[in-house]
Amino acid sequence: IDAIYATGNPWSSFLIAFFLGLLTGKPYVLDLRDPWVLIPYVGTESNKIKQMLEKFWEKICFSHAKKVININEQITRSYIQYYPSIPADKFGCITHGFDADDFSIMKEVRNEDFTISYVGTFYTYESPEPFLHAIRHLLAKNTGLKENLRINFVGIAPRYVISLIEQNGLKNNINVIGYVPHRESIKYMLDTAQLKSKWE
Repeated sequence: IDAIYATGNPWSSFLIAFFLGLLTGKPYVLDLRDPWVLIPYVGTESNKIKQMLEKFWEKICFSHAKKVININEQITRSYIQYYPSIPADKFGCITHGFDADDFSIMKEVRNEDFTISYVGTFYTYESPEPFLHAIRHLLAKNTGLKENLRINFVGIAPRYVISLIEQNGLKNNINVIGYVPHRESIKYMLDTAQLKSKWE
């Protein structure tokens, strides 16, 4: 074995990598699919002792790692700022699921509707309720837009999201697509992006 590679979460995999590194003397690399301590989804109600322990172990694991990989440059910069005592060149970025070349080879889709697309998963701590309320009020004030507004939810939409769509009377304007192949998801993004200049 030349190196130990751990991906998280679960963050316990980082602790395993740290201890395996101690036992074997091999370097280890940590790959974060989301931030650990800097995760924005954890509210102030989270257990303070748990937060302190996680911050302690995160710094230990990062300090001894050969490399700490994040999914975007913003998270990488945030961690460099958060841990000034850790060399900045230890942090790196490898994007997950994004490659600019994927967009350059795809053709834009032309359609006459004003399209909004959400490409991703709704987790339990996320809700499109404010957005749906805003769309409902927009359509009430601009009845002509109702025929030309198309909203796509591409990815997992739990039952509570479907219920919110129904409660707001938006079933005719919102398409819940579900999971699609990567290239098809890019088409939805481009379908949305190309309409910007028309509706400015």
